[in-house]
Amino acid sequence: MIAHHRKQAVFLDRDGTIIEDVGYADNLDQIVIYPWAVDALGKLKDAGFRLILVSNQAGVAKGLIDPAFPEEAFRYLREKLIWQGAPLLDGGYHCPHHPDGTIESYRLACNCRKPDPGMILQAARDFDISLSDSYMVGDHLSDVEAGHRVGAKAVLLLTGHGTRLSATAATSPAIRQPDFIAKDLLEAACWILAREQKSEA
Repeated sequence: MIAHHRKQAVFLDRDGTIIEDVGYADNLDQIVIYPWAVDALGKLKDAGFRLILVSNQAGVAKGLIDPAFPEEAFRYLREKLIWQGAPLLDGGYHCPHHPDGTIESYRLACNCRKPDPGMILQAARDFDISLSDSYMVGDHLSDVEAGHRVGAKAVLLLTGHGTRLSATAATSPAIRQPDFIAKDLLEAACWILAREQKSEA
C-alpha cells in the first residue's frame, strides 16, 4: 500500500488508453478493453489510488453519438472490467461539448473539454483528491496538458494516438511535455508505482 496518507488518483483517458480507439464509438460492441488494462488498473488500485475516467466525447456535440451513450458506455466498461477481474473505476466524467458542434445545446467552448481541466477539478472536489499527488494518463498531449494544469504528473501513452503525437511532444510547450512516455497503460502504472516508492523512501 503506497498511497495511504493522502487521497491520490490516477485520472485516465478512455479511448486509446483503457479501450481501443475506434473513432467515435457509438455502440457497446465497440468497447474493447486492451489486454493489459486489467493488470494495470489492479496494480494502481492495490496501491491505494482512486481510478477516475475523464473523457472528451465531442461526438455528442457533432451529432454522431447519442447524448446518453457516454454514460451508458462508462457503466458497461466498469462492469466489463469487473468481470475481467479489474478493480472498480471510482468515477467517470465526460465532456460532450465542442465549439464546432452541430448540436446547438452542446456547441460551446467549455472548461471541461481537455486540455481544460474542468473534469479533473470536479472529480477532485467530489472525491477530495490531492491533485499535486495525482497523475493523468492518456494518449493525447491534451491529456498531458490537462494534468499539468492542475499540478498533477502526466504520462503519455504510445497506444491510440500516442505514437503519432509523441514525435511532437519534445518540441511542444512545457505544459504539454509528459513526465514519462509509456508504451501502454501497464508500463505507465509501473512507472507511477516506482516513482511513488522512491518518494516514500
